[in-house]
Amino acid sequence: MQLRTGYGVIIPSICLVLYLAFRLKGWPGSFVSSTLTLSIFALALSGVWATGQTESGLLSGVIPMFDSATYYGDSLRLLAGQEFSDGSTRRPVFSAFFAFLLRITDHNLLDALVLLTLLAAIACYLLAREIRRTHGPAIAVFVLVFIFIYYRYHSGVVRTENLGILFGALGTALIWRGISRSHHLFVLAGIALTSLGMIARAGAFFILPLLVLWAALLFRNKKQLISWQFLAGGMIVVALSFIVNQLMVHSFGTRNIVPFGNFSYSLYGLASGGKSWAYVYELYPHADDLEIYKLAIQLILDKPELFVKGVFYNYSVFFSNTNYGMFSYMRGEGRATSILSYWVLLLLSIVGLWSGFQHRDDPYSAFVMVSTAGLLLSVPFLPPTDAFRLRVYATSIVILALLPSMGLHWILTKLKMNALNPKVIDMENVNLLAGFSTFVVVIVIVGPFLAWKTDSISRLDRSNCKGDLVSIVVRYDPGSMVHFVPQTTPLLDRAPDFHIGTFRHNLHGFPNFSFMDWALESVTSSHTLFSALDYRSFRYVLVVAESDSLPFPPAILELCGLWEENPDIVRFGIFYTTSAYSIDQN
Repeated sequence: MQLRTGYGVIIPSICLVLYLAFRLKGWPGSFVSSTLTLSIFALALSGVWATGQTESGLLSGVIPMFDSATYYGDSLRLLAGQEFSDGSTRRPVFSAFFAFLLRITDHNLLDALVLLTLLAAIACYLLAREIRRTHGPAIAVFVLVFIFIYYRYHSGVVRTENLGILFGALGTALIWRGISRSHHLFVLAGIALTSLGMIARAGAFFILPLLVLWAALLFRNKKQLISWQFLAGGMIVVALSFIVNQLMVHSFGTRNIVPFGNFSYSLYGLASGGKSWAYVYELYPHADDLEIYKLAIQLILDKPELFVKGVFYNYSVFFSNTNYGMFSYMRGEGRATSILSYWVLLLLSIVGLWSGFQHRDDPYSAFVMVSTAGLLLSVPFLPPTDAFRLRVYATSIVILALLPSMGLHWILTKLKMNALNPKVIDMENVNLLAGFSTFVVVIVIVGPFLAWKTDSISRLDRSNCKGDLVSIVVRYDPGSMVHFVPQTTPLLDRAPDFHIGTFRHNLHGFPNFSFMDWALESVTSSHTLFSALDYRSFRYVLVVAESDSLPFPPAILELCGLWEENPDIVRFGIFYTTSAYSIDQN
């Protein structure tokens, strides 16, 4: 639980332990440092299931809500051979890949999240190894822990940020390796993976063209102004990432949806002086994506002063010490710890910028500076207020980790404390990084096509439901449910079993008051909640059922009951079950 939510004591402690591990040489050092890295990611995930955490994307530590429900529901639709909803069609890569993870884990949601966390943890470890080799264990651990603190807020939640962080870390590791070996293929591969990360979790896109230009300058020969060969290669790999996205849109998405069309909401908010992404729907509730783009461009032309105001507003929020600022995830248990963290990281970032300017001929410094420039140029078009704790910067969060780390490296060098930060260059097998990166790219791109239409349920014509009861057919799979028990029942709270008091206490973190009121009144200690896909309507369902009426999972069930019709919470797809019948598929 501390690794999930703690800060003031646990973070310095793991920094120290990881630092000592990353100083070790040979196979013992690789074994200990990798084991510890995977362990902190695993324990943070376990903390979600131990606390039964409820937040905007998660109910009781397990059940996806809001955007997470959209991604999870669309993953189930892909398995059933159905089209994505509008939300996943705009950015289909994550939902498609998560469907593959569900397929290989036999629809077990928690096991799929374990695999997703494992992939991210390995990517972050490989990045730390690359940085350790060139800048020492202290800087490697700084970057690793920085990314971990950001990642743990998304661990256990079905969000695109998971894939953004994975690709961001791997892309940076490949670029770092390419710089150290003066090998343009590694840098090209790093740019390609960074592009895929931006596709999966739309983010600071201005980083991409700047990286291509920087690398084209880095790999030029003495007679060239720029490496035209690398410039062409960089443009091709970025274009290929967009082609992959379009392939998945065409294969799995619904028709007449503009890829990344939801950017139009943010653009209109920016053009309106820094309003929320939802502001356009207050004015034009029935406008589609293309219409919103036209409205935003016209507003910029008519009132450019509002656009300028929006630009300054987004920068002011980005650099603020708030829940939407650049270090908003670095917040401790008390206000003093949060303020101290913010100012220390901000000062280290300023020192990092100064150091990067002084050593701009150093390719590592130049890479960080160019990436930072691309990130900062993206801020006006990527409003920090559009998502809590800088979610939209998931792929480029590694840049926000590298910038202060360069400041720390400069300070250690100036203070002649190199003994505390020795370079460790043994046991660096390039095949591990290249092989793992190739593996990830293959399963992300090919995996969804292997999983497509692999989940078929037959014999749905008959119904056991009587009278006015509605019939739905769902899979009842391990890892998708939570059971509630009376407060007096002896039980250690942990998914899928929680005391009803724990559930009600955690509801304070849910951002929809109507749903909170419903849950407090309607969910009792005899209930099981689980998320599923209705194979009659292919609608995402949040099932409420008496625990005693359900068989032991896995099972395919026909549920008879009624839909919740309260207009304030109908969006959650709540289905009250009165009876359940097992369906034999043999």
